[in-house]
Amino acid sequence: DLNSEGVSQAEKIRDKLADIKFDKVFSSPLKRAFKTAQIICDNDIITDYRLIKRCNGKLEVKLKNEIKLKIDFNDPFNIVMGIDSIIDFRNRIKLFLDDLDDIVKKYKCYKLKNCEVLKYENN
Repeated sequence: DLNSEGVSQAEKIRDKLADIKFDKVFSSPLKRAFKTAQIICDNDIITDYRLIKRCNGKLEVKLKNEIKLKIDFNDPFNIVMGIDSIIDFRNRIKLFLDDLDDIVKKYKCYKLKNCEVLKYENN
């Protein structure tokens, strides 16, 4: 679930974007991402599994001090313990972006900060 800090972050973004009309809103189907999208806008939200965060396999919900292995999460071929490889993760997101339109195909970066919003202009 989205904690109070997450709700507060989403409300701040909602207020900053109050003058923007959203034509379409896409979200990961994961609860926190979907709830964040609901707070930010009142549109129908389209969920897509390709927007789910990178899976950390057996390391999910573990603290760094609980992990005994030295794992390089930036190694594109590292899939130890069921971690999604960066290549597979990026390809999944690229498939989503390729499906959207020529506007979104201009998107060059695959990493967003928590509660970051990108705006695309249709020229």
